[in-house]
Amino acid sequence: MVLLELRIDTASSSLERLFQVNNFNECVVITAWNPIGRIAHQVEENRKDNQRLWDKLLGMGYLVLPAWGVPDAPVWPPEASWLVLGLSKTKGLNLAEEFAQLAFVHCALDKQNKAVPRLVWTEGSSQENNDAFKSTTYMTAPLDIHQGTSLQMWLRGTGARRFQYSAVPSDHALFQTPYEDGYLIWLDA
Repeated sequence: MVLLELRIDTASSSLERLFQVNNFNECVVITAWNPIGRIAHQVEENRKDNQRLWDKLLGMGYLVLPAWGVPDAPVWPPEASWLVLGLSKTKGLNLAEEFAQLAFVHCALDKQNKAVPRLVWTEGSSQENNDAFKSTTYMTAPLDIHQGTSLQMWLRGTGARRFQYSAVPSDHALFQTPYEDGYLIWLDA
């Protein structure tokens, strides 16, 4: 099951629902994968950089969900990313520049309460891969409620200790998402 699939400049009703049930109005999809100018960046270096970004985001108190950037064409391999609820465009830009990224995705509710992902370029980026970035699906990692590793990442990223299924949203959830005909709710205790 995929929680969200985001496309640049295309409204996302699932993101609108996620914002609504969690009282957020913006988020960022960001990675530390494949920094600019490091042609020979290896998988292990990418993992370490992305772990540093994850730790920094959690240390800043954000709710962080595992995500992927998957290009339509094989321009680059899928990149492990983070969907960060509540992170502003300005702070996203600062982090993208700190981790040497060309761009990141910012999503915010507009005046009609539509959530539209927009590509944000870092200063000095040439935007030469504009079409490749726009033809990428940015999605949260598949959530399998029976797969321990996936759940541990989600629990850690939300600050929760456990989760449960509920037919209705909760006022006491740290994070919740529509799931089948109800909600998965992450709780503190």
